[in-house]
Amino acid sequence: MDIKEEVGPPSCALGASMALGSRLFGREQEKHAATRLVEGCTWICNAWGRGAMPSISTLMECPSTDGCSWDEDVWREEVVRAAKDSLVIKDEVRGGSVDAIIEREQLPKGFTTRTRGWYRLEHEAIGGVFVLYRMTGHPDLLESAWDMFTAINRTWSTAVDTPRKHDGTYMLPQAADLLNPSWLGPTLRYFYLVFSDPELVSLDDFVFN
Repeated sequence: MDIKEEVGPPSCALGASMALGSRLFGREQEKHAATRLVEGCTWICNAWGRGAMPSISTLMECPSTDGCSWDEDVWREEVVRAAKDSLVIKDEVRGGSVDAIIEREQLPKGFTTRTRGWYRLEHEAIGGVFVLYRMTGHPDLLESAWDMFTAINRTWSTAVDTPRKHDGTYMLPQAADLLNPSWLGPTLRYFYLVFSDPELVSLDDFVFN
């Protein structure tokens, strides 16, 4: 099996799925894994700058499942290696210093590339927060949801609406004359429901697809 350390909004759907599965089958271990997945997705949204997650980005590989201590030098080496293999980084950047690559690509620590920099305001990350909050009631999940919403509103809003952006970083926002249907559908739906009364559209009575 060839494992790639890529992540994007669709990856975050796994958190909600595992959370629901843990409740259905009474498996506490899966709920713990779901919590870590949801927390990881909210961390990524914040790491890329004010709530923005590129459609596809690549993380460093953790050397062991037993622990993953931070090593700045290893990260910088991985950034250079990934840039050499990248098809989306320009030649003048690819051949530059590691600091030039990090600055041009606006890479947060731990990330090595952003294969697709556009951001479409997908629903999977906030969907995971919503499902896990309805299951656990942990107030920190509400804080995460509010941070995500205010970040999107602050970073991505235009005078007309909230469009798709070609670049997922905060430093290089470029609005596109497009609007992803997910924003007006499931994304705003989950933002609305996570702050609503838990009895409104209860997960005991409704299934989201």
